[in-house]
Amino acid sequence: MQKYVSLLVLFVATVLITGCGKNCRDENCPNLLPPGFLFRIQNSAGKDLLTGPFKQYDTSEVEIYGKRLTDGGEDLIRRRFNYNASDESMSVYFLATTTYEPFYLKIKGVVTDSFYFGFRMNVTTCCDESYYFLNRVNTNTIVPLALPNTRYNLIHP
Repeated sequence: MQKYVSLLVLFVATVLITGCGKNCRDENCPNLLPPGFLFRIQNSAGKDLLTGPFKQYDTSEVEIYGKRLTDGGEDLIRRRFNYNASDESMSVYFLATTTYEPFYLKIKGVVTDSFYFGFRMNVTTCCDESYYFLNRVNTNTIVPLALPNTRYNLIHP
């Protein structure tokens, strides 16, 4: 009899332990957006400087670098250019990561701006809803970009 009671207690304990917690199979987790950042390089009149009639730079002259947090070294970050035919504009796209801070925009080898990102960890029982966000853009203490008779503006969504 004691053997059956022990087995029953073991069975009930197993059911309670495995039955506790949330059933994630029925959870509808949101699709995480890639940690991408998109911006345009425009003059003060809002005209695109990478394409169209006001083009000042070739895409090969636009680079993104990241300063490694581990040792302070600099790495070239992969970037992509997205052309929008409807308004003849071009956006620069790159992925943020916690490996680097800050990220630097270089045009023709000159650092013009720096980007700082934050990361907000938001993990629930079943879903990872963590995300990156643009914390700030620094255009004041970086060597400014000089364009003839115009002011450089960094536009980001």
